[in-house]
Amino acid sequence: MKYNKTVVTACDSNYIWGAYILVASLCYFNVKSYKKVLGIILTEEEQELLNQFPDTQVVNSNRETDKSVCLMKPHAFFSAETDLIAWMDSDCIVTGDVTDFIEVEDDELQIRFRSFEENSGVYRNYYGKNDEPGLIPHKVLDTWRVDVNDYDDPQISTVCETNCFVIRKKNLDFIQLWKTQMEKVIIDNNLQVYDKNSVGYFMTDESVLNSLMAYSSKALKVKEYQFDKDKSKLLVHFGLNPKPWIHWTKRGLLHYDLTMEILDWCKRQGYKLPPFPSSFRPNNKYKELLMANIRHYFNSFKYRVSTTLHSFHRKVRN
Repeated sequence: MKYNKTVVTACDSNYIWGAYILVASLCYFNVKSYKKVLGIILTEEEQELLNQFPDTQVVNSNRETDKSVCLMKPHAFFSAETDLIAWMDSDCIVTGDVTDFIEVEDDELQIRFRSFEENSGVYRNYYGKNDEPGLIPHKVLDTWRVDVNDYDDPQISTVCETNCFVIRKKNLDFIQLWKTQMEKVIIDNNLQVYDKNSVGYFMTDESVLNSLMAYSSKALKVKEYQFDKDKSKLLVHFGLNPKPWIHWTKRGLLHYDLTMEILDWCKRQGYKLPPFPSSFRPNNKYKELLMANIRHYFNSFKYRVSTTLHSFHRKVRN
């Protein structure tokens, strides 16, 4: 094989621009890996937009039941043939050559765990009167313990995020376990990333993975996350809405110039691009900046009000 590493991702038509920029950034920075994209009912034209990049292959699914990208992540892993496999969400880009970060020892999973402060924000809607903000709520842990039915005590105190992680092919049994557990506890295959009606699994696939990290004896050892150590070689996740190909967020705009640089490189290389959205047009940059700041301060205000209300409700609950 040319490489011993593969970056896998998944997308549907709504995220074709995200997958395009991710693959383009990997090529632009000469990341030495294969790229496998699990396509969810992509058109032939959309597949070709990704297949045109070197060492890149779209594995397309046309089954009508395969509508939830977040539940299809294990299938992307199973498409890889190399020893090392890195998952990257299709709303990510790299800012440098991250080849050396796609590494993990035997029986390890390289993944990022949230700080207690981040965890507090994630679970702020789910804390009960006796929960300690920053930790995982008791009712979430109780759900996980029953569903996993292995360890009695949680092995983690905060949760990991699944926008990027690395595993060895020899450990794909753990990915299969993740898939099996998702099929057990997540019934609706048309779910989006969040399911507010589920206490234990409101972050769908991510919640299920954390349930296994907390209560399964088959969980892998954790290797410290590497993609945020070198500021010149980061994995950037455009995790907030709207996405850059719709509108920019204030945080996302930090990487506006690099994104445009990558797309200009694609043009010079002769790669075909998807139809350009208005948010990517240079004459709209300052309009996007203004709109992003307005959304940022409005959402920050709503968040503070909501947090205050949740804190009050938690104190008076039960």
